[in-house]
Formats: sequence, C-alpha cells, structure tokens
Amino acid sequence: MNKLAIKTIGCKLNQYDSQSIAEPFLANGFRWVKFDSQADIYIINSCTVTGRADYSSRQALSRAIRRRNENSSNKPVVVFTGCYAEVDGVRFDSNPDIDLVVGTQEKSYIYERVMELIGKKVDTAISQQETSETERWGRAITGMKGFSRAFIKIQDGCNSNCAYCIVPRARGSEISRRPEEIYKEIERLENSGYKEVVLTGVHIGRYNYNDFRFHHLLRDILSGNGPRIRFSSLEPNEITDELIDTLIEQSRLCRHIHIPVQSGSDEILRSMRRGYKAQKIKKKTELLSKALPGINLGADFIVGFPGETERDFKLSYDLAESCGFGYLHVFSYSDRPATIASGMSGKVTPVAKSQRSKQLRELSSELLSKKLKSNIGQTGEIVVESRLHRKTGMNTGISDNYLRAILPGKNDIHGSIVKVRYLEHAGNGKYQYLISEKIDG
Repeated sequence: MNKLAIKTIGCKLNQYDSQSIAEPFLANGFRWVKFDSQADIYIINSCTVTGRADYSSRQALSRAIRRRNENSSNKPVVVFTGCYAEVDGVRFDSNPDIDLVVGTQEKSYIYERVMELIGKKVDTAISQQETSETERWGRAITGMKGFSRAFIKIQDGCNSNCAYCIVPRARGSEISRRPEEIYKEIERLENSGYKEVVLTGVHIGRYNYNDFRFHHLLRDILSGNGPRIRFSSLEPNEITDELIDTLIEQSRLCRHIHIPVQSGSDEILRSMRRGYKAQKIKKKTELLSKALPGINLGADFIVGFPGETERDFKLSYDLAESCGFGYLHVFSYSDRPATIASGMSGKVTPVAKSQRSKQLRELSSELLSKKLKSNIGQTGEIVVESRLHRKTGMNTGISDNYLRAILPGKNDIHGSIVKVRYLEHAGNGKYQYLISEKIDG
C-alpha cells in the first residue's frame, strides 16, 4: 500500500489544509503514516509567520530529504507547500531533492501533480474541480487525523496591512466560504463522530459572504442540534455588539475566545497598524465576560516590536494582567521580509526581547493557575482526546472554556464529551491542569 506522510507547521488553517490535501490520496488507497516513518510521499505544509516557523519548516524539509536520500532505488516524492513556499518559493525551486514547490493558491492540485509526476492515472471522480470556489477551498474533509476536535475553514486571506505581518502575501485577499458548504461540512464531521468543531480562518470575524456576516453564520450554525462550536480567534475590531448578542445563552457555544492583542501600548499599536487602542481591549473583554459567565479569554502578545521601550512593555504587561485573561501566547518580534516593520529603526536587542518574553510567560503561568483554581468544585464537559496525559497516563481533554483536565478510567472514551467535576489543581508553567472525576448526568 502506498504511504503518505504530512508534516504541518503552524496554525489551525494549515491543519485543515493538510487534511484537505490528504483527502484524495486517502480516497485512492494511500495510508497516512507518521512523518518520521518510511513513506512514498512526503508533504511539508509550511508556515512563515515568524522566523522560528521558517526554521521549523526547513527542518521538516531536511528530514524528508534525508529520508529520500536513504532510499536509492525507489526515492519518495518530496513536496514543499504552504505559506513559506508561497512567499519564498524561488529559494526552494532549484533544490533537486524537492520534487514540487506548491504555493497556497495551488494546494488543491497537489494530488494531481504528484500523480502526474509518478506517472499514475488520476481518478477523475476525485480530481475534477467543478467550480472556482472548490478550487479555492480544496477538498471537503471527512475527519481530522490525530485530532479529537475537527477544524473547519470558513474564511481565508487578509486585507489588513499590519506592519509586522507577512500573512497577506502568503494567504492573499480575504474570501469567505459559501454558508451551505460550511453547514454540510459540519454535518459530515458530526456524522463521523466529532463532538466539537472549531471555526477557523485568518479573520473569521470578518466573514462576509454576499453581506451574510459572521454573526448571521453563527446564528444559523447554533440553531438546533449539532456539535459544540469553538472559535479559533477573533480580532478586537471583530468583536461587535451584534456578535456578542448572538453569543448570549448559546448552549452549544464554547466559552472561549482568543484575542490577538499584540500590545498594550497605544503608540506601539499605532506603529503596528492594528487599528485600535488598548482601551478597546479592556472594553471588549469586560463585555465578553459579562455576556458569557465563565468564559476563558486568551491573548497573543508580541514583545520587542521596533521602538518598544520599557514603558511600552510595562503597558502591555499591565493590560495582560488586568483584562481577566486565562493564558497568554507570547511571541518575540522577528523581521518578516518586505514588511513595513522590517525597515523600521529602533530594533530591540535579543536580550531585551528574551527578558520581556520571560516576564509575560511567567505572568501567563500565574493567570492560568488562577483560572484553573477558580474552577475547582465546579463541573464541566470535556472532549476526551485519543492520547493519554503525558505525565499521569490518564485520560485527558479540553473543556468548553478551554481548561485541560485529566480523569481516571479506560481509554475507550476518546472523542466523546464527558461531564466531570474538577477536584484539584496540578502541574506548573503552561502544563497546568485540573484533576477531575466523571459524574453522571
């Protein structure tokens, strides 16, 4: 049997795209194996949002090439795709150990191009692209390999011009998926056994299909029965009054929203071209906390943006501490090619960036500890993951408000929603969790 290996770097969008890329291979007899296994086809779905993402993508590519060169008689095919391939494909085109370099706009055709390369006939029932919409969105997915929750891409692309960001070059202009296709994919995934679906995109809050907007889409998705629904992230300017009104008292909605804040300094936010001030973050988090009791709010922060002073950083720290966030994702600024920020003066030293990152990560640990401990004695519902908790060997899962919990019992309940009572807090750093027990009802 032919073997397919895919390494995905980066965001939930890339995870979705990798599944979509794999679908026609799986439908034609390929078996999906671990990336470090021997395979006939290696696909690296790359990311370029940071310098570290570039490095991780190149590392994965090197591993695939090493596997290729270990087999002198029947060399596997190596495909490099994704955002890094889109913005810097020329760098990889001349490498004789890479068979195909495919940008983000051509991902839908990777199966056909690989089959053509190895001289195999393409099943036209699988490969036919009937509309430009299908070409853009790729194959509909039937599951999410390795995940207990499924992702659905509802939007792609970005029309913003944030000073530090390369995503518009990598993903193109904003587009929104046809609502009916989204409904069908949710139903298909529910029929495959998924109890939770994560709506994802570059800007899901800017979803707009012929003036049918995100809060309209949500209202339709959340009406009636179905899997519980989670968001990937929402920009501050996307958290509108109409959206908040839609979220109130929705039993299938996960009480968890991640917000890319980036900075608490108005001056840095202006330099970043973010289009809002720090006060808006405070207002939006207050509104969300009031509308959705028990909500867990997360946030992205970038430290060391050009021109960031100690005062600017202190403003970020204070904002992160005061908005009720349950955790933080902290990124050290790195220049992205051809972005506005890459040409700015006032670059922050690596030492200063490291120190500031450390402070925010320590704060994140404190915020997470506080959030977890505040839930002791309460009940929740977790989606049980297929993997066991690394430290304890117990079942583990994520609650609707994004709390990790472990519970004893046999590992025959993965993928299901289990009601639990939280008993105590354990762990440290970003690896904190709640010890729980299963309860009836």
